[in-house]
Amino acid sequence: MESREWMYHWPRVLSPYRNEVSKFIGIAKAHTEKNNMRKIICPCADCKNEIAWDFDDAFKVKEHLVTRGFMDKYEIWTRHGEEQVDGPENLVFF
Repeated sequence: MESREWMYHWPRVLSPYRNEVSKFIGIAKAHTEKNNMRKIICPCADCKNEIAWDFDDAFKVKEHLVTRGFMDKYEIWTRHGEEQVDGPENLVFF
């Protein structure tokens, strides 16, 4: 698994963090399309994967992640296409 250190330890106002968030949004959109869903679940510190935005409003998820950061302990993106199998080092994408 690639390092997800950026999610919790990089300054959110700087472009490296924003670039990683953009990559996350791409993964989330691909998962949404693959599963014929119309909404993207927001993993920010406030929404905590409990609120979903329309696919066309993915920019709102990005905005939340930049302003609020990710919810605690979301290194494995289980609501965005990853599944933990036999420990955190083994991921399956679905």
